[in-house]
Amino acid sequence: MEKTENKTAAAILQKGMPVIIGGKEYIAPRPTLATIIEVSAMIAEYKEIEFSMTPNDVVSETLRIAKDFKGIERILAMIVLGAKKATKEVKIFGKTVWKTKKLDRLSETIRNVMTPKEITEMLIKLFGTMDCAFFLVAITSLNRVNHLKPTKETTVSGQP
Repeated sequence: MEKTENKTAAAILQKGMPVIIGGKEYIAPRPTLATIIEVSAMIAEYKEIEFSMTPNDVVSETLRIAKDFKGIERILAMIVLGAKKATKEVKIFGKTVWKTKKLDRLSETIRNVMTPKEITEMLIKLFGTMDCAFFLVAITSLNRVNHLKPTKETTVSGQP
């Protein structure tokens, strides 16, 4: 069990979290806004699926819905690399193209070498470091401020 002091120091120093994938150690960086947005966009691509929280046959239920969660390894790869390392902006004939070679390679490694249990445990561990609560407070506050400001001036009927 990691001591509170160690966790606090890591948070203050903005240290990344070491993870091992396919025998190679990666340092998952503290998530930036870009990483949170990219992960959110990836998660939003999943369609809503009806599934039983207490299935009679876990294997059948898993096999039935697993195809709909293709790409979960890409989400994990994005968190491990961070948005800055995962994608690279390249100009080709004046057009901006995003290259995802590192993201693609790590996604393939995750898919081929990690078990579902390992992927789930690593996702839970890394989601815990994302400080999503602070981001949620910020966007909720901004949303409230947006609703408080008047959108246009109105006058009482019959008055100039």
